[in-house]
Amino acid sequence: MTILEALSVVNHRPLVLAGLAAVDYVALAILSEGRS
Repeated sequence: MTILEALSVVNHRPLVLAGLAAVDYVALAILSEGRS
């Protein structure tokens, strides 16, 4: 990872966290649908 990439990751951390939260939510929704 280059320094510029590292800086962009730090600058976009809120977006990254929001994306991870969305992925976790979708995964949980799929798992809960599969169980029921």
